[in-house]
Formats: sequence, structure tokens, C-alpha cells
Amino acid sequence: MPLRWNNGYLFLLLPLSAGVVLLVSYLFYYDGLNFTGSYDPPAAVDVSLDDLILPTLTVKSFTGTPEQRSGLLVVDRMHGNNFSDDEMVPFLSRVASHGFETRSIGVNGVSALDRLAILEAELKRADTLAIILPTVPFNDREIGLIQDFIEKDGKVILIGDPARSSVMNSIAEPLGFIFQEGFLYNLIEHELNYRNIFLRDFRADPLTEGLEQITFYTAGSIKPGKSGIPIVTGDANTYSSIIDRTAPFAPVVKSEDGQVLAISDSSFFIPPRNTITDNSRFIANIADFLTDVDRSFSLGDAPHFFRGRVDVITGDFAPPTAASQMKALLDAQDIPADVKQVEDLLSDTVFIGLYEDFPDVAQFLLPAGVSVGATIETPFTTPLPIPGTGLMLLHTGSDGRQVLVVLADSESSLSQLLFLFQTGELDSGLVSDRVGVFQLR
Repeated sequence: MPLRWNNGYLFLLLPLSAGVVLLVSYLFYYDGLNFTGSYDPPAAVDVSLDDLILPTLTVKSFTGTPEQRSGLLVVDRMHGNNFSDDEMVPFLSRVASHGFETRSIGVNGVSALDRLAILEAELKRADTLAIILPTVPFNDREIGLIQDFIEKDGKVILIGDPARSSVMNSIAEPLGFIFQEGFLYNLIEHELNYRNIFLRDFRADPLTEGLEQITFYTAGSIKPGKSGIPIVTGDANTYSSIIDRTAPFAPVVKSEDGQVLAISDSSFFIPPRNTITDNSRFIANIADFLTDVDRSFSLGDAPHFFRGRVDVITGDFAPPTAASQMKALLDAQDIPADVKQVEDLLSDTVFIGLYEDFPDVAQFLLPAGVSVGATIETPFTTPLPIPGTGLMLLHTGSDGRQVLVVLADSESSLSQLLFLFQTGELDSGLVSDRVGVFQLR
């Protein structure tokens, strides 16, 4: 007679089977069977009830009077960035209150080629770049553009968050930082949840001016490179969920040259958390840092090295239409320009002419080692023939005044040179950051 199971036996068998499976899985994963490659969590932190500190939550709103500055902050939106615009309103509004323009660049889903073109064009005019929680990695050419931007004294802020997926280290590591996995926590003192940590250990820095305590809700740790400086660190009771060590963990780090700021927490920017403890003051300090920038420019950044009204002056041998053509090109880039007859030493200026006008602009060319005679002489090339060529030089005065000199061998060449200026295709002729000699058809 076949063996039959009734429902009572089944109800007993199923829980027992599930228990055996769970027991074997536990032993296998947690090294019970000496399985190599198992995860070893940090040692548990013992906390007695007497050690717990009940917080008194403080809501603050810092206003202050932002110093007015001109410039542009661009926000990367091309790398699957894992945040919403609403979350960054307190931060971006504070930047805008300084008089800075803020603009998102690109959209998610654009091709790598399009990303590169957009980033290259925007960094020519930007003063500051914000990279927040990217989920699409940065490629080598994008990294190179950002490194060049930093070398020109542009500033970068990197905002990560261990509670949100990102590939931040694809750009952070080449810049000297590593956003580490795991979140920071404090079992002794916290705001309702042990992951909501209070931070009071501040390095003396403009970023920490006026701070007594800030609150991070999903903080992680950042490992700085050789030149990184921890700005905010956790106390002795702040631990990592992944890293087993007792040294202070730093969720805010700055590069030694002061050009890059890295923060491993996005939550404190988000209302209403931006008003808890001194968070709003910290956000204001971040905005101060990002807008206090003195970008340097190269000829390849044309025409964005002009930041105010520009005077356009033509030489004696220049065609009559050259000045109006340059004015139109600048106006199209939202750079106001006026055609003038006399140089104003307080205004940014464009000089346009033929090589015969060289004596009128020699004071800008000769200090750079550039001269025009039977050939074009530069410190960077052998003597170059005159026919079918154009020359550009960017001069920056000690007072920050920008002077662009544009010369060519003929009216036809000058027209072609202005077309290259219009399209931003100057890289083909650059012989240095500030000098270009162009072969024209």
C-alpha cells in the first residue's frame, strides 16, 4: 500500500525544511563552514543606557547678506544624476542670491559624444561645476575637461550619498577623493535615528565659519588623497557601517588647492532638514565658497573670457564691416559690445585689423614674444609664412582687463578668422593657451 501524507504531516514538514535551509545558508555565508570571501562586519558597539544623550533639536534659519559676485554655476544633468531639482532649491537659491547665474546642462540619456560636446562648451563659460550623484560614469575625455577646468581655477563641488546609488568615484577618484561605502552612525547621540548624526568637529576654514553643530542624515565617509583636507569630521562615537576603524571619519573634504569640495551627504540640503541646527549656515558657507572664484581663461574659451561690456576697435587697414561683424558675434553670445574709435583702458577690448596694423597692437603682442614682419614669429613655432593666415592673441592685464587681438593677411582671411571665432573652432590653430596662428583657405 503506497505511503500517504496527510495535511498534518505537511504542516510540520514545511517549517522544518525552511529552518534547515536558513541554518545552512547562515553557516555558509557567515563563515560557519570556513567559506573564504565572507563579509566581516565591523565589531558591534556596546552602549549602555546611561551613555545615551537625548538631543534637543534646534531649528535655525540663517539669512545673512550674500556678497554680490558675477559668474556661472553649471549643474551636471547628463550622467543619470540621482536627485530632483526640488531637493537642491535651498543650495542653488543661495548661490543665485550672490548674483551668480545657475544653469543645468544636458539631460539624462544623451550619448557620450553629445555629453562631451556639451561639457566642453559649458566649461568654457562656467566658473563653478556641480556634480551630484551621477549614475553614468565619466569617461576619460570628460575627466580631462574637468581637470583642465580646475587648472584654470574653476571650482567643483561633488555631492554623494551612501543611501543613493551613484558612480561618484568615476570622477571623484581622478580628482583625489574616494567616496567610501557604508553610512556613518552614532549610537550615543543622534536625532531620533542613529544614522542622523550631529557633527561638531570643524577645521578652521571659511566653510565652517559660524558653525556650532550641523546635522547629516545619510552621511558617508570620504577618503582624501595626499592633498585632501578633512573639513568636517565625526566624533569618537561616530562609526562606519562598513569600515572597521576608530579614526575620525570625514563626510566633508576639500582639496588642498581649494578648488574641489566633496560632501558625502545630500540629505541636509533638502527642506526642512536644511534648517536643522546650523545646516542653513553651512549651505550659505558652501555658496560663498563656490561663488568666490577667479577663473582664468585661455584663447580656446573665446568669447567667454569677456564678462562685461566690450569695446570693438578696428585698425587703419581693417575693412569697414569688421567691427560691426565682431559686435554682432558678441551680441549673439549675450556679451554687450560697442564699436569705439579710441581705446578705453578700463574696458575689455577687441582690436581687429590686418597685419599692417601690427604697430598699433605691438604693446600686447611683443610681451608674449609674438611679432609680425616678413614672417609670423612666436616662441612656440618656427617662423610662419604670412599668406593665407590669421593671428589671435589674448592678453590679460594685471587689473583683469581682457584684450583680444585679431589680425589677418587680407580681408578674406579676416572674414574666415571671424567665422572660426563665431563657431568656437579655434583649437586647430592654438600654439599656446593664449596664442593662435590659423591657416586659412
